[in-house]
Amino acid sequence: MSRISSVRCRVCEHSDFAAREGALCPADGSLLVDEKALESHPHDVLLGQMFGDEFGLVSVLGEGGFGTVYKAIQFPVKRPVAVKVLHSHYYRHEGVRQRFFQEARAIGSLTDSSIVKLIRFGELPPGKPLPGCGGYFFIAQEFIQGPTLRQLTRREGVLGELRA
Repeated sequence: MSRISSVRCRVCEHSDFAAREGALCPADGSLLVDEKALESHPHDVLLGQMFGDEFGLVSVLGEGGFGTVYKAIQFPVKRPVAVKVLHSHYYRHEGVRQRFFQEARAIGSLTDSSIVKLIRFGELPPGKPLPGCGGYFFIAQEFIQGPTLRQLTRREGVLGELRA
């Protein structure tokens, strides 16, 4: 887990400059979250939640039309992972459900060392991780630190065939 400037408890607002993201709040046992993520995503109900009783969502890596990708801490091993969560309004859409599970199975079948590893995929039923939530599909993959493809191509231009 990486050190960041400050982490904060979303429940009691306890702030700690020495703790690491994914640590637990000494006041109430909730997940400590990247303070910058909380400030830039104040309405994200999943940020700071335990997802599937295994993944603590600590910051936002990216957002898109279908969902959000979070940096998470996998418990109990406390390793960083990336968790892609589809927006809850897709939960009851059968076509999206089928495509999602097909994508997850395809990712899981790939074994090349240059491909990000699948850790787990599944769904959380309505009411999880919080009462009132509408249900979610998720894919957890290994977390790779580094620039995004967009950042890389902006810096280096068009990538050669071997590099790509």
